[in-house]
Amino acid sequence: MSRLRRLLLRRTASTDHAEPGLRRAERWRDSGLVDLPFYAALRGRAFASPLDAARDFVDHGMAERLSSHPLLDFHSLPAEVRRAWRRGRVDEVLQALADEHGRPRLVGPLAGSADPAAARAQALDLARALGATQVSDLPVIDWHEAGAQPRVPGRTSVVVVAAEVQATRRAVESILEDGRDELEVVVVEPGLPAHAALGLHASFHDRDGVSLFRVAQPAGEAAAADLGLVRTTGDVVVLLDPHVVVRRGWLGPLRDALADPDVAGVQPLVLRPDDSIHSAGLLTPSHDAPVHLLAGHPKEDALRLHDRALPATCGVAMAVRADDLVALRGWSADDPLGERLLRMRPGGFRLVPTSLVTWHRAPDPDQQEGTAPDRGVGEGLRWSLKLPSGPGRRGDLWGDTYFADALATALRDLGQEVVTRRRGAHESGPTHLDDVSVALRGLFPIPPTPGQVNVLWVISHPDDVDPEELEGYDVVCAASDAWSAELSSRTGREVVPLLQATEFVPPAEAAAGDRGTAEVVFVGNARADRDRPLVRKAVEAGVPLAVYGRGWEDLPDGVWRAEHVDNAELAGLYQRHGIVLADHWPDMARHGFIANRVFDALASGARVICDEVAGVNDVFDPRDVVVARTADDVARAVDELARTVPDPAVPRPSLTFSDRARTLLALVTATLDQRSAAEARP
Repeated sequence: MSRLRRLLLRRTASTDHAEPGLRRAERWRDSGLVDLPFYAALRGRAFASPLDAARDFVDHGMAERLSSHPLLDFHSLPAEVRRAWRRGRVDEVLQALADEHGRPRLVGPLAGSADPAAARAQALDLARALGATQVSDLPVIDWHEAGAQPRVPGRTSVVVVAAEVQATRRAVESILEDGRDELEVVVVEPGLPAHAALGLHASFHDRDGVSLFRVAQPAGEAAAADLGLVRTTGDVVVLLDPHVVVRRGWLGPLRDALADPDVAGVQPLVLRPDDSIHSAGLLTPSHDAPVHLLAGHPKEDALRLHDRALPATCGVAMAVRADDLVALRGWSADDPLGERLLRMRPGGFRLVPTSLVTWHRAPDPDQQEGTAPDRGVGEGLRWSLKLPSGPGRRGDLWGDTYFADALATALRDLGQEVVTRRRGAHESGPTHLDDVSVALRGLFPIPPTPGQVNVLWVISHPDDVDPEELEGYDVVCAASDAWSAELSSRTGREVVPLLQATEFVPPAEAAAGDRGTAEVVFVGNARADRDRPLVRKAVEAGVPLAVYGRGWEDLPDGVWRAEHVDNAELAGLYQRHGIVLADHWPDMARHGFIANRVFDALASGARVICDEVAGVNDVFDPRDVVVARTADDVARAVDELARTVPDPAVPRPSLTFSDRARTLLALVTATLDQRSAAEARP
C-alpha cells in the first residue's frame, strides 16, 4: 500500500472518529425531538440553534438522563433503551422510538395528554426551575396553622418521599390499586436530579388521587416528609418508603388498629421480595442496635404478635393519626418520633400482620438476623406449605396461593401451626422449626427437606412430574384417582388419591338453584398458551355468558365484565349465576385431575359445565357436572340446567379442605408413629 493511500485512509478514519458527535446531533435534531425553549430552560443556557441544542444533548444531556422534549419521558422507556440513551447511542434510541412508519414517537405519561399545549407549558415551567442557578430556601412550616387545618374523617393520606422514579411509580401505583375512595397520595420530590424531577412530574402532575410537591433544594427525608404532612387532608397519615409495594387489602386493617386510642401507631408486616419477613416490628435492647422481629421467618409467624405492644416500628411503613403528627411537629423534630408518640400514647405500637407490604430494598437473609417469639407449649405440628406461586402481588393472584391459604386455614382449625413459603424461599429462614414439609406440586418440582416428614401432593400438571421426584418423600398424594393408581403401578409405591377441594360454603342468603341471572359465568385468564376452548364453544353456541379475567379483548361486546374477581366474592358470583364453565389443562383432563373451580362452584350452590375430564362423572353426578365436547353440547347443557334446580338427593363427594386436612394429618401422624415404633425396636 502506498504511503499516500495510508495517509488518506488514516485521515478518513480520523475524521470519522472526530465527527460522530456532530452526526449524532444532526440525526437527533432531524428526528423532531428537540424542543429548543424547553431544553434551553432545562440546561439554564441559550443555544444558537436546534443543532447546537442537539449537540449538547447527545454529548451531555443523554448521559445525565435528561430529555430534549417535554413530552418524551426517559423513565418510561424499556431498560435496554434507557441504557442506550445513557451511552449516547442515538441510532438505537431512535430505532426504539420509531412508529410503524419509521417516524420517532413521543413516549411517556405526557405523550398522550388530552391538552398537550398545557402539558408542555407545565413541563417548561419545571425546566426553568430546574435550570435556575439560584434556588429558594426550604419552606418554613407554621405548625400552628397546620394544626388548625380541617381533616377529613375516614380519609387516609399516604406520604411518599420520592427516590428513583421507577421505584416511586411502582409504589404509588400499588397504593392506588387498592381502590379506596377516601385515599390520597402526597409525593414529595426532595430536590432530586433533574431527570428524576422530570420523570416524577410526568408521572404524577395530573394524576387523580396524587399530589406532587417539589422541594427546590435537596432535603433530608424527615424534612421532606414534614412538607408532605402539612399538605395532607386525611385523619390518618402513612409514611411509606418509595421502595415499598403494598399488597391488596393492606390499608383497612391499619386503620382498624388505630381505633384503639391507647395505640401510638401501627405498622404493616414488612416482607422481603421473596415474601419472607423483613420486619414485624423492632425490639430496642438498651445497649444494642434495634433488632427486627421475625426477620427471615415466613409471614404467618407474625400472626402471634397481633395483640402485643411493641416499643418501636420499622421505618419502612408506619401509620399514625394525623393530629398526633402535627401536634408533635412531624418527623424532623429533635427527639425521635417514636419516643414522642409513646409519651403521648403510652400503649405502644402494634404490628398488623394481616396488612402486608413488600420492601424491595430489604437486606438479604444473611445480612440480617431477627428475633422470634417462643413457640407455645402443647401446640400441634408445625407445617410448612411450599408453593409453586411466585412472591409479591402477582403471586397473590395465583390459584395455588388461594389453594395453600385454604389448606393452611383448615390445618389450623385442627390445632396445627402452619406457615407458607413461596417459590424462591422454600428453604430460607428457620426451616429447622418445621416438622412437616408439604410440597404442592404444580408447575415446578419442589425437593424434599431432610429431617422432616415430607409430603408431596401433586395438584396439577401431571405430565411434568418425573417419577424420580417421589424419592425422599414419606407420603405422596395426587389429585386424581386414576393417575394415583397409574403412578403407584409404575413406581411400586403407594400414591394416595387426594382430590382438590374448596373453602366455600353456599351463601346463606340464597338457596341453591336460586339464580339471579340467566348468564353462564366463567372466571379465568386467556393467554397465548391457553385459549380456553370451552369459552369459545359457549360463544359459538350463543348462550348468555359473562367472562371475568385478563386477555379476553376479542370476545363479543358485553361478554367480558372485569379483569379480576376477589376471592371473597367468588362464591357469591357462582351462586348468583348458578351455572359455571370449568375447563382444564389438557394433561389434567387426560389424567383425571379435576380443577378446584368445579369444587368451588358446587360448594357455592351452582352446577358445572366442563370439558372432557377422565373420570369426572365417577366423582360427580352428571346432574351436577355436565361434560360438553361441542358447542351444541354446551347449548343443550345450559338449557337442561336452566330448567332444573340442584337435587339435594344427589350423592356428592367430600368437597372441603377440612376433609383434606384431616386426611393429611392422619397420614403424617401414621408416618410419625411408624418412625417412633422403628426407633423403639431394640
